[in-house]
Amino acid sequence: MSLKSRLANLGATGAVLLAATFLGPIEELRTVPYTDIGGVNTWCYGQTVGIPKAQFTVAECDADLLRSVSRYTEAIKPYTVGAPAPVVAAMVSVQYNTQGPGAPHTLFLGPLARKDWQAVCAAITAPWKGKYGVSQGFKATVKGKPSKGLENRRAKEFRLCVSGLY
Repeated sequence: MSLKSRLANLGATGAVLLAATFLGPIEELRTVPYTDIGGVNTWCYGQTVGIPKAQFTVAECDADLLRSVSRYTEAIKPYTVGAPAPVVAAMVSVQYNTQGPGAPHTLFLGPLARKDWQAVCAAITAPWKGKYGVSQGFKATVKGKPSKGLENRRAKEFRLCVSGLY
């Protein structure tokens, strides 16, 4: 059964389902914890909060992804009222990867307040200056160094975001 089907069976709908099915393959299912390129202990679908156990089931990881994405979606809801589902899903992905649930980064607040969804999407791939150079994408750095993998992720998030505008 596909991730989308498993999440739908858990009750996911709309932007939450879209964000979770987008994040799943990007974060990649890992049932055994590992250390990511930034040195962070990670498990399931990019989970970094809490203390991992030695091994997780797919069902546990799916439920964790749905809980996390729901929490992130709820946190940005006041800022994304009226936004197309792909814009919300892209913002959830950016938040999930960069700063945790809560208010979006100040870079996004102006376009979100104006409901300028195109500008919100453009901000995802805006150049970002780290300690050691400029990445082609919002916070697409690891320990201050530009990361091609994160730049590619921001490009995917941008494409997801604008897919809801046409």
